Amino acid sequence: MSAACRVLGLNRSSVLRRRAALVDPSPKRRSRKQTLQPRALSPLERDEVKDLLHSERYRNQTPAEIVEKVLYLRRNYHLGPIRIVWYLARYHGTVTHGIKVSQD
Repeated sequence: MSAACRVLGLNRSSVLRRRAALVDPSPKRRSRKQTLQPRALSPLERDEVKDLLHSERYRNQTPAEIVEKVLYLRRNYHLGPIRIVWYLARYHGTVTHGIKVSQD
């Protein structure tokens, strides 16, 4: 086994781990992102909050999560307003038309 791994340029422990996984496939551990967090909103509650935030009363207010993200990007990455809008659109699915980020 060692000689074959050496010839192929593979790490012996990686080969043994993969071979063991093929022989006895145990249930895979779920990552924390896939696991439902205990204090997370249920999908129904999340939809209710979204509906409330998109209602007429709150239509012109920016959600606190986006405000925090903009401040974080400004402080840590020194991004300008255009890049922040691109970031929000790409990674958070935020509608970009009408979003204005001040220069300050």
